[in-house]
Amino acid sequence: LGVWQFNFTGALANGYRYTVQSKSRATATTEESAISTYQFIVDLTTPTSLVTWPNNGAYVSSAALTVVGTAEDRFCALNPTICSAPTRDFAAGIAASSVTVAVAEINVSTMWWTGTAFASGSPVWSTATFVGTASGTWSFALPGGALTSNRVYRVVSRAKDRATNQEIVLTTNTFVFD
Repeated sequence: LGVWQFNFTGALANGYRYTVQSKSRATATTEESAISTYQFIVDLTTPTSLVTWPNNGAYVSSAALTVVGTAEDRFCALNPTICSAPTRDFAAGIAASSVTVAVAEINVSTMWWTGTAFASGSPVWSTATFVGTASGTWSFALPGGALTSNRVYRVVSRAKDRATNQEIVLTTNTFVFD
């Protein structure tokens, strides 16, 4: 068996699924009857995520808080002006562990949740649980006792798709634990 390659010089456009087919030829007249097929998606679009709970400016009183939100990587949802479904509506999708969340206490100084305490001067990204393929919901639970009464907190989320496009424009919600 030999290794082969083909240097494609054309442009591969974002949001499409491409198919590569190959078969071998031993001589000018001896050709493999079976065709090998491989498909891939070109995904150059950065996914997005939003914190939907707690709402921005909300007062929260539950002892254990589960932060929830949405994440989106569908080509047509993120690029509606150039979408041409169903032919140009492909995305790499988001893995179950590819949404991360950072939570900060911002009363006097900004200290970020490390998994055990608000003790870091820079964001510590914790893995949320994502449910979906290219679009869906995520959740992240803070343990009971993590939040202190009458303090202000900031929640930030970010998503990375299976093509390793990392969200760079982040959304933030601020809430008060009461």
